[in-house]
Amino acid sequence: MSDSSLVPEALAAAYRDSDYYIHGESDGLVFHVDRYSDGLKRLLAPVNPPTAAFITACNPYSRLSDDDDNHRANQRLRVRLEALAVKVLPASGCDPRGEWPPEPGFFALGLTLDDARRLGEAFRQNAVIWIDEDAVPRLVLLR
Repeated sequence: MSDSSLVPEALAAAYRDSDYYIHGESDGLVFHVDRYSDGLKRLLAPVNPPTAAFITACNPYSRLSDDDDNHRANQRLRVRLEALAVKVLPASGCDPRGEWPPEPGFFALGLTLDDARRLGEAFRQNAVIWIDEDAVPRLVLLR
């Protein structure tokens, strides 16, 4: 763990190793932290600004919550995202080892990094995944 982060390195590594899926009209698009994605590049091309974030309201501070609480929190997040983003698509983060349950969330196109950080902090998340025009998703730790 770095001195400036409250997120244990093992947890940050789990976020980096996860598979992130975009559902809906971009079904089948899977992306990974720190890896360029042609699919993300195409998805971002018509967006102004050409930015996006994966964000969830599930399991605040990576403490498991029940499905009903997670669903309600994600619905509140969706309302806030739709007021800020160009387009909001359903998405999920999945642990490829199966040690953590899949987390539903959203892929918000046109979201600024500042807004992604504020929403992540408001919904008590440890991190968000941020993408800009280079189409390389980055883990942004919030604590």
